[in-house]
Amino acid sequence: SELKSDSVAGGSSVPSSSSPTAPSGGGQSCQSKEATIESLSKPSGVCSAAVCRTLQGCPYQKYLTMIKEESSSAGIDYRIVVAVMCRESGARENPPQRTGAARNSDDTDDCGLMQINRPKGGCSSILDPRENISAGIKNLKKIRSAQVYPGVPDSANMLARYNCCAGGENPASPSADCTVANGFPSQLPKWACPINPGTGTYNMCAVKDYACDILSCSSQVP
Repeated sequence: SELKSDSVAGGSSVPSSSSPTAPSGGGQSCQSKEATIESLSKPSGVCSAAVCRTLQGCPYQKYLTMIKEESSSAGIDYRIVVAVMCRESGARENPPQRTGAARNSDDTDDCGLMQINRPKGGCSSILDPRENISAGIKNLKKIRSAQVYPGVPDSANMLARYNCCAGGENPASPSADCTVANGFPSQLPKWACPINPGTGTYNMCAVKDYACDILSCSSQVP
């Protein structure tokens, strides 16, 4: 229930693919099957086409010391935490809540720097920066996946789960469509598969954009 359905700072973002295809019914565009297969042979795998956008203008330096301290004790790469914070809240301690159709489906609020989920109106209990960042890091550690997919960076599954999903769906579980039998060199997780990503605004290709953007940005954090 503390996982995200989307980021406040990122919103509806530009797909990282240079040859996108739009899923039927709307939602985030996806890489083509062919582009996805080609990416699997590259060093960054399925995230090879990603270009960092989320660090631009993000004043994360103010929180860098506490992020490093909290990340070290949890065994999480602090650079990923920085990029998550920038994507989720733009390093704002109390960003505005989404309204209307953009709200969480269960009408909860996402609170603070790393957007910790709380019942509606309950953000006041988690807005202290260190407490908020610590809670976000604990969430990342809790959902770190042991599942390994060739061509899929290990941290990407964790990030996909942090971003998604309402209803308890695990985007890091094996895809029924991106399989060896369907022409892929190896099995892919749901979030990395361009086939049947879902028709909502925040479909699996939007989850891929989130995970790959953060991975790309984390490599640029000093």
